[in-house]
Amino acid sequence: MLLKNRFHIKFFALYIILLPIATSLSGVIGSISFLNYIAVAYILTSLYNQKFRIRFRRSARAIYVYLFYVILSVLWNAYFDFDWYIATTLINAVITVLALSDTYSFKEQKLLKRSFLLSLLVALALTAVNIDSALSFRLTIVLFSEMDPNDFACGMLIILSLLLEMLTRRDKVKTAIVALALTAGIILLSGSRGAMLMFVGVFAWWFIISFKDQKIISVIILALAIVFIALITKILPEFLKGRLDINALIRSGGSGRSKIWIRAIEKFGESNLLRKIFGYGYGGFEQAVYYIAPGHLEPYKSHNIFINSLIEGGIIGTIIMLNMFVKSYFTAKRRNNVMGKLAVLGLAIAGCTLDMQAYRIFAVVFISAIIFNNKKRKKCKKKVVIKFL
Repeated sequence: MLLKNRFHIKFFALYIILLPIATSLSGVIGSISFLNYIAVAYILTSLYNQKFRIRFRRSARAIYVYLFYVILSVLWNAYFDFDWYIATTLINAVITVLALSDTYSFKEQKLLKRSFLLSLLVALALTAVNIDSALSFRLTIVLFSEMDPNDFACGMLIILSLLLEMLTRRDKVKTAIVALALTAGIILLSGSRGAMLMFVGVFAWWFIISFKDQKIISVIILALAIVFIALITKILPEFLKGRLDINALIRSGGSGRSKIWIRAIEKFGESNLLRKIFGYGYGGFEQAVYYIAPGHLEPYKSHNIFINSLIEGGIIGTIIMLNMFVKSYFTAKRRNNVMGKLAVLGLAIAGCTLDMQAYRIFAVVFISAIIFNNKKRKKCKKKVVIKFL
C-alpha cells in the first residue's frame, strides 16, 4: 500500500508521465526544463523518506561509476555554464542514485508502469491538438513553448518498451497492439529519423527474443506492423515521406550530422594526451567542437551520445559509458526484465542520432533495467488467448 511517507513515488510517477513533453513545458518556469522542478521535489521527498541514508546496489555499480565520472568531469570543464544541459544531467544522476537505493512494493511497481501508459495518453492528447503542424510540415508540439520533434519522439522510448513487454507477457495484447500502433504513428508524424531507427531496432530485437517462445503471436504482430506502416506511409505529407528517403539522407550526410561527427573526431585527434584520455569535461562539447549547421542559429552538439562522450569524457568516459550500457542490459536479462532490456537497447540506438536531449530519459531507462522484474514466461501453446485490458 502506498502510504503518506511514500509520497515521493508519486513525484517519480509524475516525472514519468510528463517525460515526453518536458521541453514543451519549459515555458512555465524559466528556460531550464520544467521536469527538473518535479525532479527536485522527488529528490527532497525521497531523501526524507530514506532518512538521508543511501543504499547502493551491487547490480548498479556500472551506473554509479558512470554518474560519478560525469559529476567529476563537470569540474574540469574550462567553460562551466550551469545550463539545462548540465543541470538536467546532474539532477538525473541524483534521481538515479536515489531511485536505485529504494525498494518498491508490487503496487508501486504497478503504479510506475501505469505512469508510462498515462504518458502515452498525454502524448496522444498533445498530438491531436497539434496535428495541423504534421499535415503541412512535421509534428511540432506547442504547449507553453515549442518542443523539438526529436525530443518528443525520443521520450516515447520507455512507452515503446513497456508496450512490447506487454506483448511478451501475452496479457492485454490487443490493448498493447493498439497503443503500439498509436506510438508508431506519433513517431512517423514527428519525422524524427533517430526515433524511427530506435523504433525499428527495438521492435526487431523484441521479435528476435520473443519468436522462440511465441512464434504465432510474434509473426501476427510483425505482419500487422508491416501493413500499418505501409498504410500510414502512403498518407503522410510529402515532407515526411522525404524524411524516409534513405538515399537523400545519405547524400545530406545525415542532415549535417556527419560533419559534426567528422569535426569531433578531428578535434579528438588534435587534442593532447590528457584530453584524449579524460576529455574536455562534461558540457564542453559545444565549446570544443564549435559547428553551426546551415539554418541553425546556435552551435550543434553531437547528435551522437557516444561521440559526445568521447569529446567530453575522453577514452575513459566512453569506456565507462559503454560498460554502463552493457552491464545494465545483462542485469535486465538476468532478471528476465524485457522492458529494461529494450529500453537500454533503444537508448543506445537513439543515442547514435539524437543529441543530449536524450539525457532526460537516462535516469528512467537505467532505473527500469534494475527495479522491474517480470514473472516467468510460460511456454507458448498452440492456442493463443488474447485478452482485453
